[in-house]
Amino acid sequence: MSTPRVLMTGATGSFGRHLAARLLERGCELVLVVRGSDGADARRRAHCALGYAHARVRVVRGDVTASGLGLSHADSVLARSSGVVLHAAATTEFGLPLAAARQANVEGTRNVVALAARMPRLEKLVHVSTAFVAGKRCGRVLEPQLHHDLGFVSAYERSKHEAERLVRTHGRALPTAILRPSVVAEPPENAGASALWFALHMIERGLLPVLPGAPANPLDLVPAADAAAASASLILAPGALGTFHIASGNRAPRIVDVVRVGARCNVRFADRARFAHELERLRALHPNAARSYDALATFIELLAYPKTFLLLQPAALLDHRALALTWFVLTYASLGLGLVKFRRFANLHLQSSRIASVFQYAFVVGALAAPPYQPVLLYTAASFGIVSSLETLALQLMRDDVNEHLGSILLAARRRS
Repeated sequence: MSTPRVLMTGATGSFGRHLAARLLERGCELVLVVRGSDGADARRRAHCALGYAHARVRVVRGDVTASGLGLSHADSVLARSSGVVLHAAATTEFGLPLAAARQANVEGTRNVVALAARMPRLEKLVHVSTAFVAGKRCGRVLEPQLHHDLGFVSAYERSKHEAERLVRTHGRALPTAILRPSVVAEPPENAGASALWFALHMIERGLLPVLPGAPANPLDLVPAADAAAASASLILAPGALGTFHIASGNRAPRIVDVVRVGARCNVRFADRARFAHELERLRALHPNAARSYDALATFIELLAYPKTFLLLQPAALLDHRALALTWFVLTYASLGLGLVKFRRFANLHLQSSRIASVFQYAFVVGALAAPPYQPVLLYTAASFGIVSSLETLALQLMRDDVNEHLGSILLAARRRS
C-alpha cells in the first residue's frame, strides 16, 4: 500500500499520539478528528498531543459519539476522501459505568463504521481494540477468538468486546483490520496517569504490598514505541486484514519481575478471595489512599486472570512476501520442467508435482484453520489455476521434445538403412 491519506480518531490519546507520529514518519497524510469547543481549540489539542504542527496533518473538529462524527459538510468531504480509516478513539477509564463506556466505545465505533461504509476510496478500516477483550479468560488466547461467556473485569473490557463484535459483524463488507494491543507501557517520565506506573508507585510506597495471582504469572507488556511501529506496519501493509495481537506473547515478563524492576521491591501474592480481603484491610489502614485503591481496583484485578496472547495471524507476513515467494517456487517448478532434457523430464516432473502438492495442501490447511487465514485461500486457489496451466504448458513442451527425439531416432535409422 502506498502512503495513503489516513482519517484518524483518537490521535490525542496516550497510544494514539505514538501511532500518529509513526504514520507521519512513514509519509502518511493525516486527517485527525479531534474534539474541541471550536476548530482552533481542536487544532490546539492535536498540536499539543503531537508536540508540533505538521504540514501533512489536517485537523477537523468532531466527536465520534455524534452521527457522521459531528463533522461539518466541508470536513466530511475531506474525511471521505481518505483511503484508510483508523479508529483509535476510546475511553480507557477502568472504573467508568457501563453505559458511559458503551456510549464512547460502542456507539463511537458504530459511527466510524457507518462513515467508512460511505467512503468511495476506502482501502482499509482499522479498529484499535484491546487484547483484554478476552475478559476473565485465562491461558492462551488466539487472535481469531472473541466470543466467550466468562465475563469481564471492567466495563472498559466489556465495551471494547462489544465494539469489536460490531466491527466484525458490520464490517464484513469492508476491508477490515483489528489491532489488539496488550498493556502499552510508556517510559516512567512519560507515563502520566498510566495505571501500570500508578500501581508500581503505590507498591514502591508500601501502599500495595500484596497482588492477586502468582509470581510466575505473565503480565503482557509492550513498549509504546514498539506497539505503534508494529501497528503502523500492519495499517500500511497491503492485504493485512483480520485480527492482530500487538503483544509480547510467549516473551511476556513475569509479574514478579515487573514489580521488582518497576517498583524496586517485592510483594506478596494471594488468590482472588484472599486479595479482596487484603484490599479491604489496606483501605481501612490507609484511608487517605482509598480513592487510589478504587481507581486501581479493576486494573489490579486483571492480574488475577493471567493470559498469553499468541501471535499466530500470518496475513501481514504472507500478504506479498511469502506468498509471492511461494507462487514463484510453484511457477518455477512447473515451468522449468518443460525446459529440461527429455531423459530427465519424467522423474523431475513427478518430484516437482509432489513438491507443488505439499505447498498447495499446506496452504489449504492453513487457510481452513481459522477465518483470518481466508485471504491465503484465495492465493492458493489462484496458484492451483496457474500451476495447472503451467503444467499443461510443460506437458506440451515435453510432447514436443518427445516428437523431436523420436524424429532424430527415425532419421538416424533411415540413414543406417
